[in-house]
Amino acid sequence: MESGWLLAGGEAVASAQRVSTPLPRHRAISAAKRGELAAVLSAPVALRGPLDVIRLKDGAACAVHSARSRPLVMLRPGTVVVIAHGEAGRFEITEGTRIELRWLP
Repeated sequence: MESGWLLAGGEAVASAQRVSTPLPRHRAISAAKRGELAAVLSAPVALRGPLDVIRLKDGAACAVHSARSRPLVMLRPGTVVVIAHGEAGRFEITEGTRIELRWLP
């Protein structure tokens, strides 16, 4: 598990955690729902909201979705960032926004 920061357009949005195993993944997604951090996951992943889901490609947001009560499934390989519902709109994260993940040493 790695810790760091999620930056959108050069502005720090949230602390981030990269998780890959099931139990830490579940805990990170629960913390993201509460607005405590941004969970960085590797697709494929199935998520149930309320969450904002950002798919990254080449350092930019290529898709921004809102996961509600129905599961949202992201199948394409790549990096998926999960943040609290409404945070993407609050920080004006849309398709094409530059996203940077800075990890602590």
